Amino acid sequence: MILNNLLKIFFLYLLLTQFHASAIDKSLFETYDTENISVKVIFSNVNKKEIELAPLLIKPKKAPPWNSIVIPSNCSGLDDKMWKYLTKEFIQNDIAVVLVDLFNPRGFPEVCTNQFKLTLQSRIKDVHSVLEIVSQDTRFNKDKIALGGHSVGAITTLHSSFSDLQKILERSGKPIFNAFIALAPSCELTAKKPELLAPLLIVVGELDNWTSPTPCKQEVNRLIDASQDVSLKVIPNSYHTFSTTGTIYNPRVMKAPEGMPHLYFHKFSDVSGESTIETIDGEITTIEKVYRKNAGFMGSKIFGANVGGDLDKAAEVASYASSFLKKLGW
Repeated sequence: MILNNLLKIFFLYLLLTQFHASAIDKSLFETYDTENISVKVIFSNVNKKEIELAPLLIKPKKAPPWNSIVIPSNCSGLDDKMWKYLTKEFIQNDIAVVLVDLFNPRGFPEVCTNQFKLTLQSRIKDVHSVLEIVSQDTRFNKDKIALGGHSVGAITTLHSSFSDLQKILERSGKPIFNAFIALAPSCELTAKKPELLAPLLIVVGELDNWTSPTPCKQEVNRLIDASQDVSLKVIPNSYHTFSTTGTIYNPRVMKAPEGMPHLYFHKFSDVSGESTIETIDGEITTIEKVYRKNAGFMGSKIFGANVGGDLDKAAEVASYASSFLKKLGW
């Protein structure tokens, strides 16, 4: 009871205190040809509420149709530092980039301090809504649209890569992404059936203490045993931002509890707290309950990690990502 009350106080505190994310530095893309795309998403099946996203298309110099990648932001939203490195690398390789901010259109800039602000279903629905718009645009090669991202964006990517997810979201017959790139994802939650829609690349930092590389290594082994097209790259001596130097420990960021059991998708909901998952032991519960059960003393296992840094390995990671796509015909 005491732990539950403490966690409630923690979550209330996190809802009321936010990082101050600055807007994207437009000079990052001043030499590129850019365009905003309008994407409307029905984010509540109950009352049919609608939200409008405004992804930023960054066009390569190559004439269309373009091979492309959709990149939802990490938990920092518009302050996603990995966007700079990924965009530069993909554009140099004639791959169009579609950057997606899922948070500001909903009235908050980030989810680093509270991962429950935006439901898993909303994140996944958003990127698939972008996919449906892009796949109908004749400037894009509809058979070469990848999904990728860092951290929270990588989690959305990882989840979207499983064939079971399409059934859960009732997306039968709708467009699918043709490749997936997950950079520093949290791999504790995946699909019970180890079947991917398309090739998947996972890149992790060896020292990452925000999204631990261990569950990702275990998940990759499970997928390899099931003969799936998956590959794992571990960046030595690097933390969550693919930095080997300059990181600081931030006690406010929220992460999956250490030692949390592997979880499988069960039922998604637009309402926070109503989605259910299945534990490896077959129990049907919610991810929030699993977090509380494994939170540790005063939530010590779900808060705190090394953040920031010099991103000295970020360009290398971006190169791995583009090479992965190029080998697949992008």
